[in-house]
Amino acid sequence: MATPEPIRDSILERPLPSSPETERAILGAIILDNTLIAQAVELLKPSDFYVPSHRRIFVAMTALFEKGSEINPILVAEELRRENALDSSGGVLFLTNLTYGLPHVTSITQYAKVVRGKSLLRQLVKVANKITAEALEEEDEPQNILDHAEHAIFALADERIRQGFEHIKHPAERVLEKAEAVEHRDLVVTGVATGFRGLDALTSGFQKHCNCGASIDGQDQSGADARATCGD
Repeated sequence: MATPEPIRDSILERPLPSSPETERAILGAIILDNTLIAQAVELLKPSDFYVPSHRRIFVAMTALFEKGSEINPILVAEELRRENALDSSGGVLFLTNLTYGLPHVTSITQYAKVVRGKSLLRQLVKVANKITAEALEEEDEPQNILDHAEHAIFALADERIRQGFEHIKHPAERVLEKAEAVEHRDLVVTGVATGFRGLDALTSGFQKHCNCGASIDGQDQSGADARATCGD
């Protein structure tokens, strides 16, 4: 009697989760508005990009950002050329087409959430495949295989939590630097300076939450001298 062939699960033959269009939208948005690179490097890692060319382009953009350089197709191409990765990343034409048809956006948070989510799913598939292979090989005790599976899943969850903390690292550092700078100044002015040193020392300048109705020239809306103090 012939041995039946093993049944292959069609789910394992599906392509890995990814969203190339969203990856492209992030890269294109950064070219259109270079300030968005700060959001990208806080929310994403190069490995979160599924398309190899997108991954290399993001690395090049990050390098330019760290140098304080402008991010445009020409400079990104030069950065890729230094790494001998320009041709494998699609060339200059591919870089210039990243912005084609894209709207100007002020935030890429939602795009990053999609890309990061797809990356997490791919990592989960990788872990699941490893667990499946270990179970099918039957080379260890079932309880040991189960322990390995639990450890792998928990390690993946821990990595996500650690990355969440990394995301708040850079903003926290900026706040600390600002606080240290204020601490070492003789006169602390956190709002709009009035031009009167004594008043600035008392109020730290006009604040966004100021209810005194005074304008920067020291008069209220009716034209009279501003006498009110600023409160919460």
